[in-house]
Amino acid sequence: MTKAGGITSRWTEPRSDDDRRIVAERIDDYLGDAGIPPPPPGAMWVLRLPDGADADELWSRLNSHGADRYPSAPTAADERDRLAEALQEWLR
Repeated sequence: MTKAGGITSRWTEPRSDDDRRIVAERIDDYLGDAGIPPPPPGAMWVLRLPDGADADELWSRLNSHGADRYPSAPTAADERDRLAEALQEWLR
């Protein structure tokens, strides 16, 4: 994005094969830090909520859960534990 003379210009570029490879490596590294095996290449992430569950409520709970118990710069394992706790409490 650039701003010139009060005019904002935006553009997108398709991801290259190298871009996709780097993103996949970073995801694999992050999951590995949490003890989670990497997904298969090309995997699509899908969130299936239980009947009657509200996605906005879920994200609100996940974003606020454990803010007082986890560090401001959490590790992947901290995030895994925080999200697991939030989901367990919500789905009881």
